[in-house]
Amino acid sequence: MMTEWRRAQGHYWNYNVDHLGIYDIDAFVSKIVAVKTKELQEQGVPKDKIQLKITYVGHSMGGMTLPIYLISKARKNEPSNLY
Repeated sequence: MMTEWRRAQGHYWNYNVDHLGIYDIDAFVSKIVAVKTKELQEQGVPKDKIQLKITYVGHSMGGMTLPIYLISKARKNEPSNLY
């Protein structure tokens, strides 16, 4: 068991700030959109009428990850859902 952990250990630590912007911020924003969309639909708002804009406030590393997130979304031609 310890041997398996040691082999996986290098892969586990193989990440950088780009991963935070590309994967983590995207996951946070996607979850917020999903929860808020569901909440509005339960209140009777039709899905095609829901337009969400999220305000992102980041400090230090949070500020560094925002451009990474926005650029990754722009390169995929996907909406960022941020205002």
